[in-house]
Amino acid sequence: MKRNFEPPLQFAVRESRSALKLLCGLHAAALYACFENGMPLVYRLAAAGLLILTAVNSGVFRKTRPFFLRYTPGGGWEISADLEAFQPIRIESTTVTTRMLTILHYRTDGGSVERLPIFRDALPENDYRRLVVSLKISGFSRDRR
Repeated sequence: MKRNFEPPLQFAVRESRSALKLLCGLHAAALYACFENGMPLVYRLAAAGLLILTAVNSGVFRKTRPFFLRYTPGGGWEISADLEAFQPIRIESTTVTTRMLTILHYRTDGGSVERLPIFRDALPENDYRRLVVSLKISGFSRDRR
């Protein structure tokens, strides 16, 4: 029986400034559109209020906690929120990797498919490259350029 003595690859995915800028930009453009349309003022204010509520709910003004991904050739992929309790996951074939963004589609035991965007700046540069290569080597990722 062949044993693998390689240490597991572990990735600490932290908050992405690119994701925050994208969310802020999209909400600012939508807020501008709320006031530049032909609806009555009451409706414009209501639409702007709902937009601000969605911005608060989406995490634009909230600091996100890091999460951790781990890959071992024998054990597969695992995810954790606290580096203590890793949960095994199955990476779906719909996962997409690019140079700037990886959209990780995964499924926990018996759960539905979860989607997790990982921007390049959420990891150190070498770790992001290592993550993309690990996804490709494990055979679950499609490359979109």
